[in-house]
Amino acid sequence: MMKYFSKILPISISESVHFRPSVLNVLKNISWLLFDKVSRLGAGLLVGVFIARYLGPENYGLLNYAIAFSGLVGAFASLGLDSIVVKELVKNSIKKDEILGSAFLMKLGAGLLVLIINLIIISIVKSGDRFVLALVALSSLGFVFQAVNVIDFYYQSQVKIKYSILAQNAAFLILVGVRIILLLTKAPVIAFAFSTAAESVLISVFLILAYRNFSNLSIFKWKFDNKVAVKLFKESWPLIFASVASMINMRLDQVLIGNMLDEKSVGIYSVAVRISELWFMIPMFLGMSIYPSIIAAKEKSYDFYRKRLHKIVFYMSCFVLPLALIITFGSNLIIQLLYGPQFLGAGKILAIHIWSGVPYVAAFAYGQVFYIENLTRLSLYSAIYTVIINVILNLLLIPQYGAVGSAVSSLISAISAFIFSMILLNKNSKIFNF
Repeated sequence: MMKYFSKILPISISESVHFRPSVLNVLKNISWLLFDKVSRLGAGLLVGVFIARYLGPENYGLLNYAIAFSGLVGAFASLGLDSIVVKELVKNSIKKDEILGSAFLMKLGAGLLVLIINLIIISIVKSGDRFVLALVALSSLGFVFQAVNVIDFYYQSQVKIKYSILAQNAAFLILVGVRIILLLTKAPVIAFAFSTAAESVLISVFLILAYRNFSNLSIFKWKFDNKVAVKLFKESWPLIFASVASMINMRLDQVLIGNMLDEKSVGIYSVAVRISELWFMIPMFLGMSIYPSIIAAKEKSYDFYRKRLHKIVFYMSCFVLPLALIITFGSNLIIQLLYGPQFLGAGKILAIHIWSGVPYVAAFAYGQVFYIENLTRLSLYSAIYTVIINVILNLLLIPQYGAVGSAVSSLISAISAFIFSMILLNKNSKIFNF
């Protein structure tokens, strides 16, 4: 096992002893992340299947429409700080309280703003529909509490992700139990929206407890520092728009399907997208764990950093390609077994949408270069380009081909976005110079 992971992280036994503890920490991170993602994705998919079967395409579509709608603006709540904060903590850990405190208050303010904006917009788009307003309000509440996730950034920077995983899994397992109770008691749609909001609250509470009990640290030592906040914002502001654009790319299809077709179509499309998005999240989270080691590699030598990144992309691609083929040929059977005949139309959508994950995984890994080399404005250009392509294709294809047209739009957008991003990266970085 150790020998296999050493290939993913191209560090040989003969290399500097200085890097060995870092490698061991990364391998531990990977083990924890694999455990976390396999268990959470498996349990989440299983419970999600029963929820979809219970609610049916129309009610399940309504719930997912609210989640997708709140997410369009919700990405603003992150302020593009995630990778920036991790990088700053890696480079300047002595100022962790100032970095964490500043990032927390910035994200808290942004989360509250997102909640207000979403309520205003949905009141206009769905005028008089108080039920949809309530669903969007509950879906948006999580963006307020995600400010506490700066604790997760701290553990990423320390390559000690297990503490964050324990906290998040505790909240997740409790809410799995709650959702099972909701299913058994035949609860209404609004109850499942409440459970989503409750999970965000519990994650925040458990992260704070982990920070205190596992690390002997306190959030009350965090300090807001104007200089730190300004520095973070200067680096992250392009990523704010890039994050919003990225979320638009991920959720716009469901919102447009809901507005141009109906909630039932959203429900059918959503089950396909859920499977498609779940399977390639594993390599994405592996990439998050490896991120600090990429920064460390660049400090040693640019050539070492470049080779490490290319190998990470290669092994991630080896993971996603075979799975994409299997899911493509078995898409109808998968939908039939999991969701039943009422969702059978999702099979064709899944067979197409699953391939959008292949360029996404490669783009995610190479996208770390934008953050590491302070080229964040380029990720903004790429995100805006993708949104434009995605919106145009959805508007053209949904009326003619329905939800299947939206899946085609997602695939074309993902491929073109990857090509565009790599062209930008090649012009502004030496990462592809062999």
